[in-house]
Amino acid sequence: MAPDYQVFYGQFEYFAEPNRLPLWPIPAAEQSRTSGHTAQYSKLFGVAVPEKRFHYRYLAAELAVQSAELWPHNSQAYAASLCAATTWLINRDPTQAQLYYQRYLQTGPYVSWGADFGIRCPQPDSAAAAQRLQANFSAALPSARRLWAGTTVLLLVSVSLIWWRRRRRSGTMR
Repeated sequence: MAPDYQVFYGQFEYFAEPNRLPLWPIPAAEQSRTSGHTAQYSKLFGVAVPEKRFHYRYLAAELAVQSAELWPHNSQAYAASLCAATTWLINRDPTQAQLYYQRYLQTGPYVSWGADFGIRCPQPDSAAAAQRLQANFSAALPSARRLWAGTTVLLLVSVSLIWWRRRRRSGTMR
């Protein structure tokens, strides 16, 4: 039954009219059996899945967003993961898909296939993402090296100045 209605092979939804009794009575045992088989992915994946038809698409989209956070934000893999999340919801829940697209626009890199974002998505390029991660790390190093070099020079100059003043005061300097 709900939310995917496998009883109809997933092709139809059952729309009950409000305040109308069903054509046939559903036994209490059957009602409790069907209600006990709801989507319970939140326990398994730690993701809140709505009780909606095609709930697994919401789960897949949320897991794709979580995987995107593991990639460098300026990599193709980050954009591809958010694109996949958008693809799974673009026709079913355009509002949620738009949120993923906005997230890409705010934090993602420019990609050549961006015009088809949410429609055609390439596979994440993990090798390029690893190289991007190394490049990001290397780009951050020179500023840290300059900071340490400047601190070391300042420390050496300060120690030398203190040593020179002490020698001068003690009168041992000629």
